[in-house]
Amino acid sequence: MILKIKEYDLDDVLTTEDGIKIQKVCKEFGVEGIFQCGYDFYSYISSLNRVKKKVKNAIFGELDDYGLKDGKENRNFIDLPFEEIRLTQDINKVIMVHSPRFFEKNFEGIKAALSDYDVLLIGPDWLEIMPKHVNKASALWKICEKLGISMNEVMAFGDAQNDLKMLQQVGIGVAMGNAMDEAKYAATVVTDTNMNNGIGKVIDALLAGKEMDLRKGLL
Repeated sequence: MILKIKEYDLDDVLTTEDGIKIQKVCKEFGVEGIFQCGYDFYSYISSLNRVKKKVKNAIFGELDDYGLKDGKENRNFIDLPFEEIRLTQDINKVIMVHSPRFFEKNFEGIKAALSDYDVLLIGPDWLEIMPKHVNKASALWKICEKLGISMNEVMAFGDAQNDLKMLQQVGIGVAMGNAMDEAKYAATVVTDTNMNNGIGKVIDALLAGKEMDLRKGLL
């Protein structure tokens, strides 16, 4: 059964006070923080880093909004200065963006400075800050409860640290071939990469009646 969920429940969010705390850490480490408030994104960034972004955009064609707007007109990407700014909207999550080398050096320090939150490395140059215990697994539990099914009946795909609990708790957790090692260790089965139709291959196996093989980690 494939379900398309058109509605959602709002889980715990970051408050305006959380926003101030995270802004201070962004400023301390000199990193860009992107605060997601509904469909809007607020980029908390120094003047120097804003100039660097514009140069990269001009030379390499990199998007100022990192593709977060996804071409949708109802989404805004708003630059904020490195000043204490109290956001009046609920904050769904905060994204920090910098170079892989920067996070190799500073990830543990940022994580320690934000120990009241879940700080997860999503890619080599990207991390996310969420309220404690709010993750994809907790969202799936709520959906399962609403639909009257168990987590054992769910298949989920993931590739990064924010997918670990979900991959561990569903019936079949599938890590992409290009996933972080942690995701592969947490998964039931590892499929091909995004570029090589990894999701399609697992779904084909399921439709071919190979569910038990997938549950045993065989593909």
